[in-house]
This record gives sequence, C-alpha cells and structure tokens, in this order.
Amino acid sequence: MQQVDPYVRIVFCGVTLGVATFLGACQQTGNQSATGQQVAPSSQVSQSMETAVTSAQVVAYTPGTMPARPLPNCNLEAAGTTKFGAQPIPLKSGEKYALAGWIDASGLVQPTYWVRFDDQAANRYLQMPVTLTVQRPDVASANAGTPLVSGFNADLPAGGLHEGKYHVYLAVKASGTIYVCDNGRYVTVTP
Repeated sequence: MQQVDPYVRIVFCGVTLGVATFLGACQQTGNQSATGQQVAPSSQVSQSMETAVTSAQVVAYTPGTMPARPLPNCNLEAAGTTKFGAQPIPLKSGEKYALAGWIDASGLVQPTYWVRFDDQAANRYLQMPVTLTVQRPDVASANAGTPLVSGFNADLPAGGLHEGKYHVYLAVKASGTIYVCDNGRYVTVTP
C-alpha cells in the first residue's frame, strides 16, 4: 500500500471541507473591525451575505521550510465573539471557537489558506486550513480589486490547542511560496 504525503492529505481534506461548506452555507452577519471588543451586528454587511463555518483539524507544520513573502491585504478579526485587539484573547482549551477574517490573495495561482498558531516558548507550530466562503462587500469596496468572496469563518476545534500563548496569523501557499499576513494577533489558551 502506498503512503500518502501528509501535506497532500491536508490539502485534500481542506478542499473537501471547502466544497461541503459551500454547499451547506448558512447566513450570518457581524461587525468586521478589529478593536478587541465584543462582535456586534453591522449594518454594513449585506443581508444576503452567505457564510459557512468550516471545521478543520489543527495540524503541525515546520516554520521556515519554504520562502516567505508578506501579504498586505488581510485581517484576522475575531475568535468566538471577541474581536482581536492589542491584548491576547483568552481561550479555554476544551471549547470550540469560530475564527473569522478575510484574505485578499488575488493574483496568486491556486492559493491555499491557513490560520497559523505559533507558540515559540513551547516550540509548537500548528496550522488549520480555511476556505474563503464569505461575501465581504465592505472589504471589496474598501480595497480595489479584492474579490467579493474573501472572508472566512472556521471552527477551531475544542482541544485543538494546548495551553500557552500563541501568535496567530494568516498564511497563503501558492506557486511554492508562503505569503504571510500578520496583524499582530495573539491568543492565550488555558485549561
């Protein structure tokens, strides 16, 4: 029996979840600015905006194995009902949290999207695939050339992260290069 490369398996799972998510999309609205406050409904977001929360497994990755370049247009906005701000968001390891944000990777060929969690103190590097399924008219109108479907909602599974303080950022892989979009977000996971 032939072994399947773990990366191929992860990408396949991400694509499969993306298709399933697209087919089962549900409706949700929310304020998209990052101020570290509770998420409140926004009148800027269209009522017809389709969103879907995708559940994906958190897997290990090795930092620095591919060339990295900055990706300026993105925002990791909220974990659960709390918006990211200057202070780390506290999370309980046994609870599930929805991560929300957007990525503009227009111009990149066949990109794959990830939320990365780096706990350098414990030498832990984890990532979770995300799929862009959320229409973001607010983002598209504020950033010329950004696709309407540039947002994501993804479930961070309960127990997906061990205790620790994690630097959280977005990564996009395309054409053998990793593009990193870092808004300076952090979470602190406790039991």
